[in-house]
Amino acid sequence: MMAGGKRAPKSAAVKNKMPAEQQITAEQLMREAKERELEVLPPPPKQKIADPEELKSYQLRKRKEFEDNIRKNRGNIINYIKYAKWEESMGEVQRARSVYERGLDVDHRTVTTWLKYAEMEMKQKQINHARNIWDRAVSILPRVNQFWLKYTYMEEMLGNVTGARQIFERWMKWLPEEQNWYTYINFELRYKELDNVRAIYERLVTHLFDVKHWIKYAKFEERHGYVNRARSVYERAVEFFGDVELEESLFVAFAQFEERQKEHERARIIYKYALDRIPKEECVQLFKNYTIHEKKFGSRDSVENVIISKRKFQYETEIGANPLNYDAWFDYLRLMETECEDVEQVRDAYERAIANVPPLAEKRSWRRYIYLWINYAIFEEMHTKDMDRCREVYKTCLEIIPHKKFTFAKIWIMFAHFEIRQKQLTAARKIMGQSIGRCPKEKLFNAYIEMEQQLREFDRCRILYQKFLEFAPENCQTWKKFAELESVLGDFDRARALYQLAVKQPVLDMPELVWKAFIDFEVEQEEYERARQLYRILLTRTKHVKVWISLARFEASLEDVPDEDGGGQRALERAREVFKEANKGLRLEEADSEQRLMLLQHWKQFEQEKGDDSSQSAVNELMPKRIKKRRKMLTEDGVDAGWEEYFDYIFPDSSGSRNMQSNIRLLEMAKKWSTLHKTIKRDGDEVNDLESDADPERSPGNDDSDSDLSYEDDEDDSGSEDDDGEKNAPAKKPKTMETDVKAGSLSFETNNDNDEVWVVSGPSRVMGGKQKGGVSAFETLSRHEVPKEFQEEYVNLGFRPVDRPLTYYMCTLFTKHNELLNVWTHLLPFLFMLRCFVLVLRQQQQSPNRDDVGGFKGQVGNMRTFYLFMCTVLAYLLVSSCAHLMHSASKSMHYLAFYCDFVTIAFYSFLSAVTFFVYSSTPEFFSAHRTVYIPVAWILALSISYACCYAKFKFTRPYPFVKKLYVCGTVGSLYLWNIYPILDRIAQNELRGNTYHVIHIITFVSSVFFYSSGWPQKSFPGRCDLLFHGHQIFHVLIAVTTWFQVQAVKLDMESYWKPGVSSPGGVYRSDCWDQVSVLFLLHFAFSLLVIRYFFKKINSVLSLANKDH
Repeated sequence: MMAGGKRAPKSAAVKNKMPAEQQITAEQLMREAKERELEVLPPPPKQKIADPEELKSYQLRKRKEFEDNIRKNRGNIINYIKYAKWEESMGEVQRARSVYERGLDVDHRTVTTWLKYAEMEMKQKQINHARNIWDRAVSILPRVNQFWLKYTYMEEMLGNVTGARQIFERWMKWLPEEQNWYTYINFELRYKELDNVRAIYERLVTHLFDVKHWIKYAKFEERHGYVNRARSVYERAVEFFGDVELEESLFVAFAQFEERQKEHERARIIYKYALDRIPKEECVQLFKNYTIHEKKFGSRDSVENVIISKRKFQYETEIGANPLNYDAWFDYLRLMETECEDVEQVRDAYERAIANVPPLAEKRSWRRYIYLWINYAIFEEMHTKDMDRCREVYKTCLEIIPHKKFTFAKIWIMFAHFEIRQKQLTAARKIMGQSIGRCPKEKLFNAYIEMEQQLREFDRCRILYQKFLEFAPENCQTWKKFAELESVLGDFDRARALYQLAVKQPVLDMPELVWKAFIDFEVEQEEYERARQLYRILLTRTKHVKVWISLARFEASLEDVPDEDGGGQRALERAREVFKEANKGLRLEEADSEQRLMLLQHWKQFEQEKGDDSSQSAVNELMPKRIKKRRKMLTEDGVDAGWEEYFDYIFPDSSGSRNMQSNIRLLEMAKKWSTLHKTIKRDGDEVNDLESDADPERSPGNDDSDSDLSYEDDEDDSGSEDDDGEKNAPAKKPKTMETDVKAGSLSFETNNDNDEVWVVSGPSRVMGGKQKGGVSAFETLSRHEVPKEFQEEYVNLGFRPVDRPLTYYMCTLFTKHNELLNVWTHLLPFLFMLRCFVLVLRQQQQSPNRDDVGGFKGQVGNMRTFYLFMCTVLAYLLVSSCAHLMHSASKSMHYLAFYCDFVTIAFYSFLSAVTFFVYSSTPEFFSAHRTVYIPVAWILALSISYACCYAKFKFTRPYPFVKKLYVCGTVGSLYLWNIYPILDRIAQNELRGNTYHVIHIITFVSSVFFYSSGWPQKSFPGRCDLLFHGHQIFHVLIAVTTWFQVQAVKLDMESYWKPGVSSPGGVYRSDCWDQVSVLFLLHFAFSLLVIRYFFKKINSVLSLANKDH
């Protein structure tokens, strides 16, 4: 009800509950509220008390409020403090004291209460009351520094210095923190009581064990002019802390004090004393100050000593952090050798260095370490002249080197040279002989032979060369040097015999070196016929163009040597015949065009120097034409990287040149057509009719992305020289025509000499007289001649041509290629398994009770599951053979064949699991897993079908590890589920002599290794192209695995089960045909869908790739 008896208006109900158009967030509300707080509000009205009665009433009301608050919460000290402050404001000091005392009775540990209480007394100038309160406070709470500070401050403000000092003394008996001590010290300093300050410092440094208090004590004495007292304080501090707890700050302050007193020698002694006793890692600042001091006040020698000490400290720090940092050891030892005069200290440093032996017995870890021993030996020999100790260093070094793994020839050689310098030749030879016997190396043999040669002991050199050749008969340098030694000694027959032995060696590292040396030897001996025979023998081993050129030069060099056949002219004829023979041989062998070009260029140079015009023109006619071609570039990942231009050479007498003559007519017709096309195009609308009549499928202006047309003049092959010796190169004509044809791109250009330079590239280019793609019947190709889908990693040869009829690949069943063993390793097992299956069926037909076949006697019901298992075995063997036989027919056939292969493997794996479960499991296992085992195997088989097909579609060669993981992971998981019943039998010792199960597990694991590892072709690339490829071994092992699986199941059917045995719970064993048949049909339908899906996808990808191409 409102005033006047009126009712409050009833709030109207909200009818429209739709959200407002302008929404207000909580953030806006908070911001607006914060802004409103800033508005100036009018102050509350002040209450004015007019008479004493009103004052008493007010005081009574406030006291009642305070008392009520205290009564409600007696432990809240804030209520007491507010109450006492209000009484103080009313002038009731006695009441305020009473309130404070009540508060202290409740909680005397509250610091605020004591402070407010004492401040009230000081405001009221009740000094004795305040002293009484401070005395009570410091007695009850002596660890509260604030009470002592305010107490002493009050006494000092009152001028009671003696009382303040007494309070400080009472305070110091409680041993407060260091800052409170310095408060006392500052108090005494304000009144110039230095003796009292000194006494306080004496007590402070004995109670608080810190260097900084000693330093402040000494600075106090120094600041007031007591230098000797300050020095005494520093000295006492050094004695007080001893040699164990010394700190660099104390010595830095001490030394700086002496510097300020101009006592630089004292400061230097202090620095040295500290550096000798404080660990190096803890005196960085001390070292820095010492360096600065010496630079300011020291001599040149002292400054250098400081710098050396600093460098030594840095090296020792690095060595301490990493003792295997041999570079730091080298710098440290070099510093010690140059600056340290004490030999024993240097030796001690070397001993410390060589003690850090590398932890790994690998030569790369010892390469730096071994130089520590070398430097140590050199130091003992050159600086200390202690030869016995140097010899011991060498011996010790040779003892610690693991010579069975590696050695250092430098150590052996230096040791031997050291003994020679000591005139101990026998010892030196013994050392070198020991090195060759324990760890023979080429460097050791060469050093030993060189030493004996310098000593002119040639018989020993011969023996060493023989030992060297027994150790490394393939070393051509050794043969050459041995023969040269015999030549120098004048024994030419021995030298010739050595060369003959060298060239007969089956393996040589640089055979060309030996042959050249042998031929040069015969030439030096003027045995030209022998040299000629050597050239002919060499040409039977290699047809390299440089051998032909060298033979021709040899024949030409005999021009000035008279012989019985006519002297120099006959030599030139022989050289010319060599060039002709070489050109013919390279042409017949279809050698590289660069080699033929090199031969012809040398022949041309020979004729220019020695021949006449007719011989020069004959050679010029053989010079090739240089043409420019384009080829497509691919990155390592198979991505298109554009086109690359390169030069090729066409020789007039090559088969490729003759095959290309027919294309020149086509080029001429194309040129005429281009001219006609330009003429008709100017006439307007007639061009469309002409194009439709000439070539309805393609217009002349279209470009082919797979080929390009380029023109280039021949270089200076057909040019001639004028009288001045300058070559008159034919003037180049501009490019006259560009055109493309579907068979490839053709181009030509005519120069001033009417020499046509032509290019044929693209699908119809001619290579070595054979059209690419026109391989003869049953001829195999190399890896780079087939698409990457058909390539095999680490296999280089034996690939069949692609895109041939199926009958062609049927005929390759009996030809040599790299898929031959893959076909037969599954085709032969298929025939063998088919024969076994037929025998089992005949046995069933002849048995009077067909359910008793295999000893079941009606227990399993029938053998339908086993028959289905045998059908899947035959299926996967046959499909695998056909896939490897037919997959090269096309890219689509390649994918389809292996999709079918993967699916049949899944069928076989599923039925293998079911067969083991039905025929090879224990009754307990069969009863416990009857409802679970077969569905799980079916799901895993579905995963094999999908995952393998997906991996084949997804990944291209070279296959990554993930692809093998898809295949091996899914097949391996199902195989583990297959052998689950077998492992259960092994655990229960129920195999009963059926070792076939163990054998097929071992062979399967071995087959997985060869399938996934890529061995042995990975270790022997190019050697396993036709035989012993890893996939072939995998085929053999997987076929053996299947055979042992079948034999294991047959043995279980014959001997493991006894008639009348039932599984636990009264469940009789059966072949689970109802469940298996349904799941097999579903699996078959699913596999067909998977093959169809991925086959459509790969066809679309291939068609798109062909379209882009």
